[in-house]
Amino acid sequence: MADLNEEVVLKTIAERVKNGESSSGVLEELRGGMEILGQRFADGEYSLAELMMGAEIFRECMDMIEPSLEKNGVSTRGRVVIGTVKGDVHDLGKNIVAAMLRGSGFEVHDIGVDKPPEQFVEKIREVDADIVGLSCLLTSTLGSMRKTVSVIRESGLDIKIMIGGGVFSRGIESTVTRIEGADGFGKDAVEAVNLAKEWVTATP
Repeated sequence: MADLNEEVVLKTIAERVKNGESSSGVLEELRGGMEILGQRFADGEYSLAELMMGAEIFRECMDMIEPSLEKNGVSTRGRVVIGTVKGDVHDLGKNIVAAMLRGSGFEVHDIGVDKPPEQFVEKIREVDADIVGLSCLLTSTLGSMRKTVSVIRESGLDIKIMIGGGVFSRGIESTVTRIEGADGFGKDAVEAVNLAKEWVTATP
C-alpha cells in the first residue's frame, strides 16, 4: 500500500476477500499503509500526486471490503462529516482528506460539493458526528464558509469544526483567524488527520 503498487495491492485484497479473510484485519493493514504514506508525504518523500494516488488505491480497496465491514461492525476513532461549502464545486482536496481520515480509522460521511449550511447541520445530527470538515478553494466562497460555521454554531451542536482548502494555501492563511467559530485549520491532509486525532483523543 505505502509503496503505491496499485496492481499488487488490489489483486492481494481481492484474493484475501475471496478467501474469507477477516475484513477488519485487512482494514488494519490498509490503515497502517496509509499512516506510512502520510508520513512519507509529511517528510517530503512523497509528492501531492503520490498522496492522491495512495488515496485512490485506498478507496478502491475500501470498495471491496466495506460490505463485510458493515456486516461485522468495526469500531472507529470517531465520526466526521466533510463537504465543500455552498458556491464551490472543487473536491480534490476534500477527497484526499476524506480518504486519509478513513485510512486513519475515522468513519467519514462525505456530503459532496456546493452544500448549504443546513445540509451540514442535518448530516451532523443524522450521524452524531464528532467533527465537521469544511472545504473551499475559491476566495469568493469564504463568505459561504463563514456563514456555514456560524449556522453550525447557532444550531447548538457540540462539534469540532475544521476548515481547510486551497484558498488558505495562497498566502492568505491569516484569513483563518477571521473565520470566527472554527476550531482549527488543516493545512494539508496529513495535518487535518493529526488534528482530528488530537480532538478525539482529548474528548473525555
